[in-house]
Parts: sequence; structure tokens; C-alpha cells
Amino acid sequence: IPYYHEMWINSDTLPKRLKTTDTLLSANGDFISATVRLKYDVLAFASSLSNPADPDHVVDYAIEYLLGLTLLPATRDYYKSILLAGQTSNIYWTNAWNDYANSPTNNGFLTTVRNRLQLMLTEMLRMPEHHLG
Repeated sequence: IPYYHEMWINSDTLPKRLKTTDTLLSANGDFISATVRLKYDVLAFASSLSNPADPDHVVDYAIEYLLGLTLLPATRDYYKSILLAGQTSNIYWTNAWNDYANSPTNNGFLTTVRNRLQLMLTEMLRMPEHHLG
């Protein structure tokens, strides 16, 4: 009996799946042809949320949207700590987001917010739950 249903994730395909999401979330994205580049726009993703300045809302929405499950509090807090750059207060992200939102052409504000989001989402998409769901 063919085991095609078991072949979509194995020691060959898993690294390729991880590389794909890592690349799409990177600053350059992935060129699929000489003129077409695919890239996740993490700033547009966050901007579409009802309250992107609230790190709890950003993390909870990303978990629901990307994983569709409930994580243990410690795992959820891990992703939040990435967004907060290891800080313990939500104000770090709130200030970073508000600075960016008030001055989106400021390269420093844009880079801070984009890097935090890219890192959090990259780590989230590397979870086994993402690939098994």
C-alpha cells in the first residue's frame, strides 16, 4: 500500500519546509523567477490587527491564525518574549509599535518592529505543531 500520506513530512521534506518559511519571512524573501519575489509582509500583517500595539493581542492572533491551537502558557510567553526583545513589560512593544505607526518612514522604528515580528513569526512557523496541523 502506498504511504503517500506519510511522505509529506520526513527527514528530507521537513528541512525544506523550514527553509521555505524562513526565507519567506526574511528581509529579501524568495525569488521564484527573475522578476517575481515572494515575501511575507509582517508589517501589513500586524497593521491589519485591531490593536497591533498590544503584544498580547499580536501573539494571540498569530498563534490562532498560524497554528489554530492553544499553546501552553510557557510556550505562548516564549513567543511574547521574542516580540518584547526579552523585556518583561509590554510597554517595550507598545512604544516600538507606536513609534513606527507615527513615523513609518523612520528606518530605525521600521527595522525594530519588522525584526521583532520576523523573528517571532519565524520561530512560530518552526514549531512542529505548524507542520503537523
